[in-house]
Amino acid sequence: MSQSQFSNLMQELDKLTECPSSSVDRFRVATYTDIGGRDSNQDALGVWENERWLCAVVADGAGGHVGGELAANTVVSDLLRRFSSQPALESAYIADLVKQTNAQLLHLQKVTPSCADMHATVVAVFIDKIDRMATWCHSGDSRLYFYCNGVLLERTHDHSLMQLWRDRGLSDELPVHQSALYTALGEPESSLQVQVTAQPRRIPESSSFLLLTDGFWTGFVDTDWALDTVPEGFNLQQHLDALGAQILKGSTGSIDNLSAVAVLCPS
Repeated sequence: MSQSQFSNLMQELDKLTECPSSSVDRFRVATYTDIGGRDSNQDALGVWENERWLCAVVADGAGGHVGGELAANTVVSDLLRRFSSQPALESAYIADLVKQTNAQLLHLQKVTPSCADMHATVVAVFIDKIDRMATWCHSGDSRLYFYCNGVLLERTHDHSLMQLWRDRGLSDELPVHQSALYTALGEPESSLQVQVTAQPRRIPESSSFLLLTDGFWTGFVDTDWALDTVPEGFNLQQHLDALGAQILKGSTGSIDNLSAVAVLCPS
């Protein structure tokens, strides 16, 4: 992929992530990303919103500097584009959108030899703001956290070897690296695993969603997002920025890229 093609892809992503202010006042959205201690940021995130629908996507790329960036940005821009052209919450439909995005990534692997090994995790939430319903999906170890009144209701289950090891009740002396995955986008469809909520979920009052890459959640504790009440004048962006700064300050050793999207649902 040429530099001009990559620039065009980034411009398309910027357009898709624009949020109309009239909707943000009701469903508040904040984003955060930091390069951490790496030479480049291979995370990508984006939000698309209109009067009824909201879609937020976070991806974490792998496969070298250029490959990781291209994979993550392709996943975000392609999934946002597909959903925004025909929004719906049915689980089978969402799963199919992710498979189509994966097919686009596989195509780029073939036509861009230097990026033949690129992959990306994905986590996304799709919201019907009028009916207050949501569907979410993920592949890899980027996570979604779903809170209500400051209490964690659900968290996605990592597609990682470490998680498999723990699920089987084995010791904490893990023989694999935390980031070792057994599936992510960029895999052939026959081996790709995408987890989607079985059916759209109702969004209670005082709910919120967090979408995090592993660089962010490794320093995150579930109770760090204890928004049981939202005071008047509460600034979601400042709150998320402060949490990101706290995680950076508390990090030791090699610090990965860290990215997050927060969605605060109205009461």
